[in-house]
Amino acid sequence: MAALALLSYTEFAGRLKNNDFSDQNSKKNFDDFFKDLGPSYQQFLSQHNAYKIFRCGLAHEYYVKQDCIIAVRSHSQAATGIGFDGKQYFFVIEPYFQDFKNAFNVLCQTLT
Repeated sequence: MAALALLSYTEFAGRLKNNDFSDQNSKKNFDDFFKDLGPSYQQFLSQHNAYKIFRCGLAHEYYVKQDCIIAVRSHSQAATGIGFDGKQYFFVIEPYFQDFKNAFNVLCQTLT
């Protein structure tokens, strides 16, 4: 549930960033803010469709559209909030939330 919420808020933050609340640009809005989460997210997005695999999978099918592990935290220091290890996808809530929060704080400063 937390992963779905974070991914949904990622799309909404993109809507705020782009001032676009239309139904036609959901993926664009998601991608635009997802890139703001940091370089590892930009790199991931250049090779994977995070919107379709993660956000749409969780929102419409209640599970990621590919083989995936969802965890609250990771013991790896290098773990990002989202990724692909060559075999399966992963979503780690704590680092994703931290990266989301940092990017959202920056966005809020630009909106005021």
